[in-house]
Amino acid sequence: MTERSLADLGEEGLLRLLTGRWKKTSRSVLVGVGDDCAVLRVKGGTLLFKTDAVVEGVHFASKTPPALIGRKALARCLSDIAAMGGRPLAAIITLGLPPEESPRRAGI
Repeated sequence: MTERSLADLGEEGLLRLLTGRWKKTSRSVLVGVGDDCAVLRVKGGTLLFKTDAVVEGVHFASKTPPALIGRKALARCLSDIAAMGGRPLAAIITLGLPPEESPRRAGI
């Protein structure tokens, strides 16, 4: 039997494979994987938490200026927070680059 590719699985299928065995271990997680944002119970209310990736060749071209890549990455998360009626509080940056990439090209 041939193993399915990531393209065959799609995003939702991959999420099911990655998280299918997870047990809800915390009562503070009100909404988890699969929605626009995770919803966490925190002291005094709830917190929306969102992370998303933008990938070269998928979401932007290799010649795209770093500022526009960052803008797109932030806009995607802000849109999901707004869709759930939230207000942004802070931003988290995750950046994956090859070691030979120049800091200038990375927008640093």
